[in-house]
Amino acid sequence: MWFRALSLSAIAFGLAAAAFAWGALRRAIACPLESALGHFDAIASGDLRREVVVTSRDEMGQLLEGLARMRASLVSTVGTMRSGSNSIASATKQIAVGNTDLSYGRTGVGAAADRIEHRTVDRHGTAERRQRAPGERTRGECIGNRGARAAKW
Repeated sequence: MWFRALSLSAIAFGLAAAAFAWGALRRAIACPLESALGHFDAIASGDLRREVVVTSRDEMGQLLEGLARMRASLVSTVGTMRSGSNSIASATKQIAVGNTDLSYGRTGVGAAADRIEHRTVDRHGTAERRQRAPGERTRGECIGNRGARAAKW
């Protein structure tokens, strides 16, 4: 009978040890692994806001520390890209405004400059005609007359 009692107590001790080992392994491996997988899923879906919490220094803790460094690096990279994208968008808007201003400047200021030049030429031409002797013609008038004669033919 003592053999039977010893066997039952050994079985009970073995079951208790198995339950303890299961709990310890679950706490040491399965929980951090589930947490890491959750973080991987969040990062894969684009969510970088979820903080990685490291609670141990064993192999699983090192895995989570690596995951935390990867997440921090991704946050930094995305921030840099977002900043660069905003800079490019701002520069593009400034270029568009500059092109619009230049376009307006060419039509508005350019047309005004053409009118001023035309008036200046008219004034110089009038003054030049007043200073010439009667019957003397300018080269432009000669060319213009030839064109008028050619048009009559």
